[in-house]
Amino acid sequence: MQDKTRGYGDQDIVLPDETRRAIAELVNGDARRALNTLEMMADMAEVDDSGKRVLLPALLTEIAGERSARFDNKGDRFYDLISALHKSVRGSAPDAALYWYARIITAGGDPLYVARRCLAIASEDVGNADPRAMQVAIAAWDCFTRVGPAEGERAIAQAIVYLACAPKSNAVYTAFKAALADARERPDYDVPVHLRNAPTKTDERDGIWSGVPLCP
Repeated sequence: MQDKTRGYGDQDIVLPDETRRAIAELVNGDARRALNTLEMMADMAEVDDSGKRVLLPALLTEIAGERSARFDNKGDRFYDLISALHKSVRGSAPDAALYWYARIITAGGDPLYVARRCLAIASEDVGNADPRAMQVAIAAWDCFTRVGPAEGERAIAQAIVYLACAPKSNAVYTAFKAALADARERPDYDVPVHLRNAPTKTDERDGIWSGVPLCP
């Protein structure tokens, strides 16, 4: 959780003791399952007003509820299926992605969880290589909530295929992580003079630029 390169050390994640105890009880000593659970919670947690991702017990309850009797008792199969879906989409393999999606929903997984993962993939893995990907993912989620599972599951399948076939770029994701790291390491860095607000003529005489340069 604290590793800034391979983990979530740069995302200011808070793990309350109550949640920590609940995870320990849920996984029953299985370290791999504990790490998988923490990863899913970190991916799903929303940023609060203070810029933190607090992993609340309610989120753990939501994730634990995704598993059904048709998944294995430890939950590994559920995590493996989600991982297979994500990696198939990231690897531009639409047929494989559809197969793993079908496996998830036929085993009792919540399609809306997959819809949320699609939205994350659209932002993190597709990015600005195809900005429409996020619109497609949101539309699929919205369609499911409006028309229900039968037609909604097909809408999510459509989004999965679109994401798998879309060009990929994690440039924004990588750049934003770097920007967050810089902001935390240099919280008192002064705004350069030429970028500051210049509400008065005196400010302009002092070298503070009052205009906004146009892009060439």
